[in-house]
Amino acid sequence: MNRRHIWRTLCLFAFATVFVVGMGNSTAFSGSLKIFMTDGTSIEVPYYWKQNGEYKFYTSGGVAGIPENQVSSVQEILTSKALDPDALDSSRDATPTSPAQGATAGKQKKPSSAAGNKISRPMFDFLKDDREVVGSEGGVPIVRLSNLLSSQTRLSPEKLKFRVILYDGDKNKVEARDCVVRKADPDEETVGGITPRGHLYRVEATIKYDSRIKSYEITAVNP
Repeated sequence: MNRRHIWRTLCLFAFATVFVVGMGNSTAFSGSLKIFMTDGTSIEVPYYWKQNGEYKFYTSGGVAGIPENQVSSVQEILTSKALDPDALDSSRDATPTSPAQGATAGKQKKPSSAAGNKISRPMFDFLKDDREVVGSEGGVPIVRLSNLLSSQTRLSPEKLKFRVILYDGDKNKVEARDCVVRKADPDEETVGGITPRGHLYRVEATIKYDSRIKSYEITAVNP
């Protein structure tokens, strides 16, 4: 499959995704998987599988594939948000997913085209983000970004690696740094007044505010 055909298919997929998200009434809070290609481009997908030397995923027109030798990495994007200097001291909850919704999401049927192949899906659900100014350096605010995540699988924090990537207004990377990961205490965490289920983790990063920074992304490096 040549690169031009791949991109025609991916563009159709992106258009369909925007349309569906814009029309839907419910919101998904699980992360997405971003496939990074060797030419610097990327595409976000809800899941993928490997088959016949390609990364396969569904599009509005059927199944698309990217040759493995054109993929540099796959990362789980947990959250992507604007960083507003006027609203740094904030705590925001995601609307909790009901147990029934969570059970349905976890037991989705394997796509028929992927029969016999392992499906790679996001491992985490984003529940809550806290942003607060914790100090200053030379009059410049020091900001702590703290995200509450849940997983249906018990994981060792020492083996989890997350990164925060900071972008300017044109989506150019300004800085990237590793986050600190710790297990969260269910008795101390609430989302919308409800204690969330699953295994909880806090992913935190401290950054020195820069006026160039307009948004940030939290990524699981090894999802």
